[in-house]
Amino acid sequence: ARKAAEASDNSVVSALSASELGAVGEALLNAQFSQSQEYDADAYGVDFMKRHNYDLNAAVTAMQVLEKASEGAEKGVRTWFSSHPTSAERVERLKKKVQAES
Repeated sequence: ARKAAEASDNSVVSALSASELGAVGEALLNAQFSQSQEYDADAYGVDFMKRHNYDLNAAVTAMQVLEKASEGAEKGVRTWFSSHPTSAERVERLKKKVQAES
């Protein structure tokens, strides 16, 4: 594949080395792992709130504030490499978690 890329007319593709492609792949995998940790942290937060008799809907409300603040910034390819899931995804997961716990 690398030789085919080098032979192609696309100078950007031919300029990428195997190590650069590996670095891109590693960044993508690390971002996905980190996003999973964020979801786990959100779930832990709801569990903590339940144990201490807090209003679980406050977790959803707080994340909706973050979602509104990040409007427009969480789109496209940049989300593939983000260490955090989009706020909209987190709101939806929190809603499901709160509903399941109520």
